[in-house]
Amino acid sequence: MTPNDNSSELNVLEDPIQSQAPDNYIYDSTDMTEVSANETDENVMPPMPPDASPFEYTSEWLKTNTQIHGWLSFFMFAIVVGGLLSAIFPIVTFKSEDYAGNFFLGASDIVLGSLMLAVAVYTVYLFVQRKPNAFFWAMTYVLLVFITNILVLLLGATEEGSLFQSEQRVMRSIGWGVIWFLYLIFSNQVKEIIPKAFRKVTKTDWLLLAVVVLLPILLWVIGYAQITSIVKSRENQKTELLNIPLADNERTDGRVIFTIPNGFDCESQIVDVEGVEMTLFTINSMGIDFAACNLCADYDTDNSKSNFEDYWKNWKDDSYFGMQTVDEGQKMINGNKCRFRISKCRVYSEALGYKYDVYWRFYLLFDKETGKVLVASSYDYNTTTQYMSKLLKSIRFK
Repeated sequence: MTPNDNSSELNVLEDPIQSQAPDNYIYDSTDMTEVSANETDENVMPPMPPDASPFEYTSEWLKTNTQIHGWLSFFMFAIVVGGLLSAIFPIVTFKSEDYAGNFFLGASDIVLGSLMLAVAVYTVYLFVQRKPNAFFWAMTYVLLVFITNILVLLLGATEEGSLFQSEQRVMRSIGWGVIWFLYLIFSNQVKEIIPKAFRKVTKTDWLLLAVVVLLPILLWVIGYAQITSIVKSRENQKTELLNIPLADNERTDGRVIFTIPNGFDCESQIVDVEGVEMTLFTINSMGIDFAACNLCADYDTDNSKSNFEDYWKNWKDDSYFGMQTVDEGQKMINGNKCRFRISKCRVYSEALGYKYDVYWRFYLLFDKETGKVLVASSYDYNTTTQYMSKLLKSIRFK
């Protein structure tokens, strides 16, 4: 079979030495010695195919003689789409509180997603250009997807109802990772596009891989170390506050100290808020005028209007209706920024059989130095209002 035969395999090339020989000579494929055409016998071997000769593949020859199609085309499309999702998801769903307000923890997810996209695009480029390291980076992408999704499962980071990070999607990604891994190993088309003898991994490839793997890990380690340091500092602050001698009308949860207003009593209970135990204080008026306030403390430095709105919606009582804003804004209390909103709402009492007006007062008091926030939510008939002013002014964060 000659190289000009259209039915020949793509990888069968004309032997460069034989092509220059006289017409009446052929070569033994074993030792390349001359044999006259008149002396041919059954011991004479056909010309050597490239796989058995010193032939060396080149990117240009592979681009000319091979074509990407079918499952390999789908693989290239799938990794680019997957890379885009990996890059976009951490950005569009980013919430500072998910990372305890730590920049490095948040950056580790964003950087990892961006690097996954870069690896996907680079892999497609290498296959299109028939580069020797194409197979290496294809396997790298598949293994990165597989390992990161396994870690998501092991760390319990799935979110039910999430478009991108539900348990079903993660399991699907792991399944596809296994399928693509086996495909790259056993696919004849992959072996044809990037032959095994042509594949090569350079020091630069290993260096780039180290950056892809170690950079997100480094950011995560830095963030985790900072969080650990902050937690330890908060525990020390809590211990200090709990050891401070209190007056009979003072209370503390280890985060803030406050004074119970005159004419009020105080109760406390431990509540679970998203897996974190917090102390919720409730003060009630002992007089004829109705007034009650719930307050607790947490760690939050975001004193923006949008963060205030999130707190307000979470504390809103849906059983109250016809809510109207009476006053809202911000003010300074003992050098600390306070955002507030006072709303008038209607309440229906089944026991009394009629509706009446109640005023809801909601406050967020931030302490920049300690990173703490006090949340206070009170209800009254608007006949007595000074108790909230006195309560807020008594707050101590350290």
